[in-house]
Amino acid sequence: ERWRGTASASVETPVRYVYGVDLSGLDHEAIRLGNIMGMYEITIPRPTRIAAEVDGSRPVEEVVEVSGTRLRAVAGEFYLGLARKEIYEQARKSALPKDVMDDIDLKTREQVEDLVRRFIGPSAEVRVRYKSDASR
Repeated sequence: ERWRGTASASVETPVRYVYGVDLSGLDHEAIRLGNIMGMYEITIPRPTRIAAEVDGSRPVEEVVEVSGTRLRAVAGEFYLGLARKEIYEQARKSALPKDVMDDIDLKTREQVEDLVRRFIGPSAEVRVRYKSDASR
């Protein structure tokens, strides 16, 4: 707010989150052959966020509001720039809903199971557990 009026801006843009699991730190105890039915069990770390990719080149919506004697082209563009800059920080700080995180966990399990089957054999029974689940 200024004596000449107010100016504000908001931006909505797509964000893509990238998750992954680092398997390079697994030791020989991470994979074991179960005694019952010969099932392979692998214990891995939970997926973690690797990146948050903000597509600022194609915003979904940009809103600029000015009042009074403020010039939309000047004040609006300044605040629009601040809003664009804030998108990256908001994307980095945001947490995904539990159902989305559960889906990431499920897809990661499936991908690791497929990876292990490539080495052991396509008919192998493989079960993936997360380190935090291992004590259950």
